[in-house]
Amino acid sequence: MILFNTVLIVAAAGSLPSYDVTINTSLNDVNLATYLQSNTSWDGNTAANFTVTLGSSALLTGTGTTPSTQSGLIIKSSDFPAEGTILIIMNTGSRISGKFGSKGATATTSGGTGGTGSSGGHAVYCNMGTRVSFLNSNGEIWSGGGGGGGGGGPGQCNTYDGGDGSCNFLGSGVNIGTSGSSGSNGSYGQNGSSGNSGTDAPNASDPVSASNCRYAFPGSGGGGGAAGRAIYLDGAASPSLQTTSSPQVLGAIS
Repeated sequence: MILFNTVLIVAAAGSLPSYDVTINTSLNDVNLATYLQSNTSWDGNTAANFTVTLGSSALLTGTGTTPSTQSGLIIKSSDFPAEGTILIIMNTGSRISGKFGSKGATATTSGGTGGTGSSGGHAVYCNMGTRVSFLNSNGEIWSGGGGGGGGGGPGQCNTYDGGDGSCNFLGSGVNIGTSGSSGSNGSYGQNGSSGNSGTDAPNASDPVSASNCRYAFPGSGGGGGAAGRAIYLDGAASPSLQTTSSPQVLGAIS
């Protein structure tokens, strides 16, 4: 079990309305306050106690990398303005996940550097601190993996022209190598790997392609993108974690 923010503000019995809600379907970028207003009689302003159960058929997925609007589950203090509101979220088997990053562009220009892979998205965004208790039992909170880096550009050599000792540029042909392959996308919670360098021109070691006739050395591969966060804490108190199995949480909590 994972216990997120164990300190609760306990209201006097009967002083606040209580709502029990179950989510058991696939949804994207779930703003919890918006969902509760649409599925309960809560007016969006009154203090209340909420128990939200994420069932085994729930799949909450972020579609981008903007934490407060594109995470799998979004919990914002500005959406729960009333003093004393308490949220208890029970993840009993659902997956909350962030978006995967994309691979960087492979360089096709001789000597070019591959593009950096894009970052992965976040599973949960929360800035409500101790007003939230998150009980994760048999559920998954997985950040999106980063994209792999793009491959580096090819090496290229020029060649002597007619044996007169001068170097003339040839834009294509056997004097150009190949672009490197892209790095691998990261799995959930993992950074993407760097792209591979380009290969050199086939005749790079030939005397007619000596260094004075070199046009470009092979380019480096781009860096891999960073993984998103399992729980993005935007000014919230750090969580207290207890986990009994893996991989319930994949990615950083910060």
